[in-house]
Amino acid sequence: MEGFTSYHLQDITCKGPQGHKRPPYASIAILDPIITIEKRHGKYHIAARFNIETAILDYASRDSDGRELFFQDICLQYRSPWDNENLLMKPESDPTAALTVSRGFTSSTSATVGATASQTPSGNVSLGLTRSKSLTVEYAMTSWSLSAHCVVNDGELALDDDNDNAVRYQWFWAGTQDESRRLSSDLRHAVKRHVVVKRIVSEEAVCPLEDKPKNKANSEDASGTTMSRPEDDDEDDDDDCDDEDEEGTDNQERNEPHPTQTKGASPENPNPKREVEHESKHKLIHTWKSLLEFNFSVKIRVKKRLSRLQRFALFTSNDVRGRYLRPVYTENFGFEAPPLKEMIPSSDTADISTLLNQIKKDYEGKLDELPEKDFLELASAHVQRETIRTTQWHRTRNQETNRKVNQKVDLNKKLERLFGAVNGAQSRRYVMQM
Repeated sequence: MEGFTSYHLQDITCKGPQGHKRPPYASIAILDPIITIEKRHGKYHIAARFNIETAILDYASRDSDGRELFFQDICLQYRSPWDNENLLMKPESDPTAALTVSRGFTSSTSATVGATASQTPSGNVSLGLTRSKSLTVEYAMTSWSLSAHCVVNDGELALDDDNDNAVRYQWFWAGTQDESRRLSSDLRHAVKRHVVVKRIVSEEAVCPLEDKPKNKANSEDASGTTMSRPEDDDEDDDDDCDDEDEEGTDNQERNEPHPTQTKGASPENPNPKREVEHESKHKLIHTWKSLLEFNFSVKIRVKKRLSRLQRFALFTSNDVRGRYLRPVYTENFGFEAPPLKEMIPSSDTADISTLLNQIKKDYEGKLDELPEKDFLELASAHVQRETIRTTQWHRTRNQETNRKVNQKVDLNKKLERLFGAVNGAQSRRYVMQM
């Protein structure tokens, strides 16, 4: 079994919101992004893995009046042109969200105040793979709740400005502490979350990469699927899919029945079932360029701790409201990796999720050591231990089998000697009677 392949991408940092009278109040960092490709049982698992860290800028200088800023909620959205993707998303919904708290930007510290990772139950700890092949260790925090779900609201999708990149999935982290209470550090400082978006695509649904493109049009194709979007019908597709796509599109336009007619009634469409099957088959074909592209948007809202009088003043006028409230900070970002044939696994690879769970079990009670370890070294060590354990198990099983076989052989020999003695006595008795 081969190892998985991975693209190491650059970090993304930004701050905002921009274009307002007030200076930016928050920053967003996409840290250690990596795109991994796995293959199992005839399916490709293409995943974008990254840490998203949000922080309040100049936090120390913003609470001079005693009314400090804190995170109200953070919404991360996954955008895609396809509405029927087979997705596996992490993290999942949880009343206590797993995250890591940072006192300073991009410098992580333990999220569990007064406790270490080893003291934290493993069920409240989640592991993630980063670009440097190291592991992120996140802790469940009762001050945050996470709602993760697919977005299936047709009305919202119809109103989306970019229908080719509509919202398909979203994570919503909300602070659970009341603003009048004492705020915990994870609501006031930088917070890091590990996110995984995995696409699962059948091998037959992907156009294979050629060593050399046939023409320039093929090498510069940027369409997501061969027929899934109307604007791509007249474009050339990668590799061997272009001729079939143009033929399928032309047939669809020529054979489309009149609204008053039923399918199959037109003499120009003698076999509508075959036409539909031909069209649906090509709708499932993806290019590697589109599969290695991921797009997201993130929205941040912060609040200011206010007194009762200040909260009452919010209802007086817009000028007063604008003095206390902060605009929503929205940022779009994405990842894209070049399709390379040597990066496409030709046979089944290891399962990253399974390896992470096994490593978590191996380091039960000593999770503090994981952030300093290399994932590949941990995985190799685990595989080596499992190989030794399996070898020992087979050796013990063979020894037990051989022992049982030897016992049966000895028993058979004893029975043969016993029956031989009995038969000899019976023969002598028969001769004496004669």
